[in-house]
Amino acid sequence: MLLHGKVIRILLPRDEADGFTIFSYIPEELVESDGRNQIVCEGKLPLVAPEMPLELEVDHKKGNRYLVKSSRICTSRKSYSLYYLNTVKGISGKTANRILSGLDGDIGNLKTMEDPEGYLKKIPGSSRFMAPLLEQMRYITQMEELFMELSQFGLEFIEIDKLLRKYKGDALEKVRENPYRLCRELKIGFVRADYMARYYKGSMYAPERLKAAAWELIRANEERGNTRIRIKELIRLYNRLLKQSAWPWAVSPVYLFAVMHTMLEIRIEDGYVSYNLRYNQEREIARNILRLDSTAPGQLVSEEQISDLESAMGIEYLDSQKELFRAMGSHNVILLCGKPGTGKTTIIQGAIHLFHALYPDRKVSLCAPTARAAQVLKDATGHPASTIHVLANITPGSGLNDYGEKLGCGLLVVDEMSMVDVETFYYLAKAVDTGCQVILSGDPDQLESVGCGSVFRDLLESGKFCRVNLSYVLRQDQGSSIIRNCANILSGDSDLIMDDSFRCIHFQTEEEAAKTVGLLCKGNKPIGKEQVLSITKVGRIGTNMLNQELEKAAPGQECIRFHGFDFKVGDKVVFSINNYAMGYCNGDIGMVKSIGVSHIEVQLADQLLRLDKRFMEDILPAKVMTIHKSQGSEVEEVLILLPEHPASLLNRNLLNTAVSRAKARVTVLSIGNALEMAIEKKPDRRDTWLPAFLRV
Repeated sequence: MLLHGKVIRILLPRDEADGFTIFSYIPEELVESDGRNQIVCEGKLPLVAPEMPLELEVDHKKGNRYLVKSSRICTSRKSYSLYYLNTVKGISGKTANRILSGLDGDIGNLKTMEDPEGYLKKIPGSSRFMAPLLEQMRYITQMEELFMELSQFGLEFIEIDKLLRKYKGDALEKVRENPYRLCRELKIGFVRADYMARYYKGSMYAPERLKAAAWELIRANEERGNTRIRIKELIRLYNRLLKQSAWPWAVSPVYLFAVMHTMLEIRIEDGYVSYNLRYNQEREIARNILRLDSTAPGQLVSEEQISDLESAMGIEYLDSQKELFRAMGSHNVILLCGKPGTGKTTIIQGAIHLFHALYPDRKVSLCAPTARAAQVLKDATGHPASTIHVLANITPGSGLNDYGEKLGCGLLVVDEMSMVDVETFYYLAKAVDTGCQVILSGDPDQLESVGCGSVFRDLLESGKFCRVNLSYVLRQDQGSSIIRNCANILSGDSDLIMDDSFRCIHFQTEEEAAKTVGLLCKGNKPIGKEQVLSITKVGRIGTNMLNQELEKAAPGQECIRFHGFDFKVGDKVVFSINNYAMGYCNGDIGMVKSIGVSHIEVQLADQLLRLDKRFMEDILPAKVMTIHKSQGSEVEEVLILLPEHPASLLNRNLLNTAVSRAKARVTVLSIGNALEMAIEKKPDRRDTWLPAFLRV
């Protein structure tokens, strides 16, 4: 059914990601309505706004509700065209009427003219509005065409918008020519691209298809934290991937590897496959960290100097802590290991003071992988600290490090090293001057980095570098159930201490647990007060569904809707990727300060970020976060959600990371035997190149 009319009111804000919205609409045609000739429409639209004239293809659902199958801006009436022209900067009501006077009242007729620019130039003031008008008409026409064709494959508005911005009028031709390009450019997944390729009469033997499959398998392997994959495992996953594909017939793995050997970005070596980039980055990490450790410090550290340090700091250091100071006199790369509360930042403060005493003219630099972790380090030491990407000026592909510039510091301290992935450490390590002393501080029992690699663990297990272990807990009372339960969890002991600081509530179903979360987590609380953590994004007590429920906007409340999430002023958000150019890292937590027509402002530590709506895909609600995203943070109270599935995510390091985020109170909501399952299982090891390079 084809309808023509205009939008009256937006009932559900349009999702900026997939375009889904619900709105009231008055059609020109006679249809079943609410008695005022108004109907309610729902569907995914590229553009919608109050008073906007739209042509809709709909299916009648029930009563006055209709499902939108496709849409385009309607200009067939003069009143509709006037609405269209009023949205263009520089066009007054008088000018709009002049434009329409030679177009039979339909601005759409401008598109069929042989010389639209020549027509517009005859109208007074055309220099002000001609370029934006023609650009808007081109964009809307191309967007409507792309959206109508590509949305059938599940592509979202934001993905189609990216294609249009990149390829302009050639976007549809580029997709039809090679749908597999979307696997890299939009990360849509091989299977979806495969069905698009078959729709466009592609070949199951096309090299582009096999390249896309290889790229997908290696990318998925990196998302699991690995930097390489065994050939045998790659073939197994390849055969499984093809069973889900558009063609039901297998393509020999021999052909796959023949194609892979033509791909410069892929490396096949010693029975493993990886991205060539990652191989080179880990090789360079090994070369640079060994380079830094190959030189000796300029001065030994005496016991007298340590005593002077204690007097200056007003602290009597434990013998295990003094090991760091002694190591500073004999090693240039030191791995400082300790759990939360063992005084890592306190001893770092002492190390800075000692270094200044030994080398008063040399610079000290402190950094951490996220803005939040850098702020914690700064507050604890009283010394300036920044994110790694700010310190090293990292912008992959164009950063200063690519030109060989160095940090110029004499002492570099990196905190929360377990969170540092291969790419980040590659850029940092190459920027450190030979002769600089490097202290890498972290907790090896925490979760590893969100990005791929196992840098800190690989360095520790290589045995090549000086290691200082802190085991005595200082931050909390030694009787604290939180600290003691962390130790029990890591040792595989499920006999946890339950008291006012630590409690566990067992549920039979996830629905029961979800209701309890709703009761315990009402309203916005300041960052650092309370955090809800889940092991997964999916499921009834996953981050996605809970954030949609807990952060749902009230009727009429100003918000931006994206992927089903309502973002409002005052909401906590977490960044989900690294964007060095924009100034944020994966895991950074901020707060929404304002919402505009085309942007959102987020307060991140001491900086205010103004983000175009295109960058909305980089943030997620932080009311409920995955445990991975919580790394490096400390809050007063933590609520931990443990579903039984997916069981593969449950392990003791994950649970330890979640519990150790809390300074005062932990509440665990466990479904069935999820708590016991997590404590029982050790984490899987990541497969990386770095250990082999460190052995050479």
